[in-house]
Formats: sequence, structure tokens, C-alpha cells
Amino acid sequence: MLLRFTSVLFILGAVLAAAPAPQTKAVPPPKAAPPKAAAPKPGAAKSAPPSKSSPRATLKPTPIKPTPVKPSGVKPRRATPSKIGPRRAAAPPRQSQPSPERYKQIQQALIDKGFLNGEPTGQWDQRSIDALKKFEQSQQLKDDGKIDSMSLIGLGLGPKRTPLPTSPLPGAPAPPPAPQN
Repeated sequence: MLLRFTSVLFILGAVLAAAPAPQTKAVPPPKAAPPKAAAPKPGAAKSAPPSKSSPRATLKPTPIKPTPVKPSGVKPRRATPSKIGPRRAAAPPRQSQPSPERYKQIQQALIDKGFLNGEPTGQWDQRSIDALKKFEQSQQLKDDGKIDSMSLIGLGLGPKRTPLPTSPLPGAPAPPPAPQN
């Protein structure tokens, strides 16, 4: 309860400190009596009659500009990358179609599996498409005849991964010896 009251007072103090001070009107200082006009000389030309307005000039008070009050210890916020959004790297260019060498590899894999007859040509023709469709049907893949990752993996042409070398962990039991025939 005391903590809540203290935090309310703190917030109220911060709001009051940030509020601009009330403005007051400036009162002009009293003016001295205007100097009396000199009496005209008897042979001089008459000037225009004095105006009926007051000889005192009216002064307009200058407005007071409030000085912005900055709370001490508070720094202006800057946009952080999380608020702007993550920047994404440009996508790498995609291969539009396989090279003739890659077509030969795919055709050779279809020949090895018995779905294509003849020699690999490096040209992806209707004969190659039909052979790939048959292979995809046999593997229960989408049989559209298009080369995709699942078809390449099924043909054994997917990503090449080398297994990591296995080393025994310290304190682990040694693996049993391989049986000898």
C-alpha cells in the first residue's frame, strides 16, 4: 500500500514538473508626462491642429514564451530494431532450371532404377517426364513429372551429408567389439 502511494506521488511530481509554468501578463512601467509643446512664434506658419487622440503611444506587451521543461534523468527514446522490424537479408538467387549435367544425373538415376530406357541425354524431354512420373507414383509422391526435392531424395540425388566422426565421450563405456566370423 505504501509502495503504491509512493509511486502515485512520484508520477504526480513528474507530471507537475513537466507542466509549463502559468503565464502572467507584463504590466508596462508608468510613463512620464509628455513634454509640453512650445508656444508658436508670432510670425511662424501655423501647423496642423493637434489630434484628439492621446499623445501617449500605446505599448503592446510582448508574449511570454514558455520554456520547455525536460524531466531530469529521462533520455529521449530512439527507435529500436525490434520496433522497426527485423531486416531480412536478400534472398539468394534461385536456379531457374537444372544444368544439362544435372539432367544427366537424374536420367541416370531413373535408368538405374528401371524407369527410363536408353542413355542419358542431358535434355529434359517427354520421355524423361514420363519416367519421373512413374517413379513418383511408385514412391507415393506427387506424380506431376516435375523435379522437386522429394523426387531427388527418392532417387538418391538429394543433399549430400557426411556423417560426423564419432568419438567416445569421456567417462563413457567403450563400445562392444564387433563380432568376428
